[in-house]
Amino acid sequence: MPANISRRDYIIRGCSPPSEPTSTLVLTSKSGWYIDIRILLSQPRPSAKEIEKLKTIFKDENTDDAELFLDPDRKSLSINRLDWAFSGQGHSTPAKGKDPGFSKWEHWIDSKTGLGESPEPDEGSMYPQDDGRTLEKGSSIDAVTGEEKTYEEMWRNVAVVKPSTWPETSYSCVVLVCDEPEKSMRGCIMRLGEYCQGVKRVGKEFYAERWKYAYSDQWEEGKWCLLARIGDGDVGCEVLVNNIDLGQKVRVGEDVDVEGCKWRIHELDNDW
Repeated sequence: MPANISRRDYIIRGCSPPSEPTSTLVLTSKSGWYIDIRILLSQPRPSAKEIEKLKTIFKDENTDDAELFLDPDRKSLSINRLDWAFSGQGHSTPAKGKDPGFSKWEHWIDSKTGLGESPEPDEGSMYPQDDGRTLEKGSSIDAVTGEEKTYEEMWRNVAVVKPSTWPETSYSCVVLVCDEPEKSMRGCIMRLGEYCQGVKRVGKEFYAERWKYAYSDQWEEGKWCLLARIGDGDVGCEVLVNNIDLGQKVRVGEDVDVEGCKWRIHELDNDW
């Protein structure tokens, strides 16, 4: 399957009404490796007038990107602003006729579970919608009550775009992984199109980042913008956002050193 960027429009837990308290973005590579980061948006949310103003900051319709960018604490958000973040290998079978598709996500690294712990199963039935979105249905354990509850999540695709200023040879997707048991360290960074996300766990500490290559009337041409950094340390996304041609310098299986952490090139894809 081709690489994919998806954004969640809303979630329904049990009998509650649809809501979206987070900015949830999932980057998925061609091989199915993914990074899912869900950041709680600040409260109160912008008014309709403020939302129209947000749209002028980044030249697209994803106003939650602008919300994050304007947050004065975006460079060091508290871990309490992280609803959930996880990464690993995903497995999917497409819908066929009236039968829904099915997806299962392995959590190789998870903000809610430490290294060596087993996270709860993460799987759901996927129902394609007439408007091009996908409705995911499944069940999960309620963190407050401990009871199993049904959920529904509506997902929409975001185009994987190649900025016109990038070299012709630039890769559409680059995936790095870090696994150093002796340091109790594990992480993943992925740059896909105009987004870059990263997650890293070091012992009990967890870090997450989201970047976007954005356009605005406030600067002359596109540039990488840090939308959110969770925790007091860097994940290391700069190695990808500052090196668009990294894929031409290294091969799959080779290591890139970032501040003493060895990140291995897990995947390269040039399928725009």
